[in-house]
Amino acid sequence: MCVYRCIVGPSLPDRVAASDCLSTNIVALFIVLGIKFATDVYYDAALVIAILGFLSSVALSKFMIGGSIFDRD
Repeated sequence: MCVYRCIVGPSLPDRVAASDCLSTNIVALFIVLGIKFATDVYYDAALVIAILGFLSSVALSKFMIGGSIFDRD
């Protein structure tokens, strides 16, 4: 459902929310895999994906509000 909303979403805010949901689901999957296989590699990957998901949500939200991601003052 998240992938469908990411691609077809009726508006840009719906797509941003769906991409945030998708990154959260992927992080949860990597955490579960890390617990199942008892290795730290999955935890590191989950941390990187969580950071990238947060940064992409912030960047897309800022783009929706102001039209540009970086301010040039």
